[in-house]
Amino acid sequence: DELLASLSPEELAELEKELADIDPDANVPIGHRQRDQTDKTPTGTFSREALMKYWENETRRLLENEIGGGNLDA
Repeated sequence: DELLASLSPEELAELEKELADIDPDANVPIGHRQRDQTDKTPTGTFSREALMKYWENETRRLLENEIGGGNLDA
């Protein structure tokens, strides 16, 4: 732990790159075998309420189209 804590961000990135090339150990859970891909910066704000409203409206629209036989181009 102390050794890893003493590494610079560049050294850590290089170590991760080298570890990615090593064959994965089948005894390690899949989630721990993959490299971290969460360095992407957020693309915008997140509103749970807006997302829930969108899903509800979209589901309602799809159900109405399915039941009514309407087209899905709305």
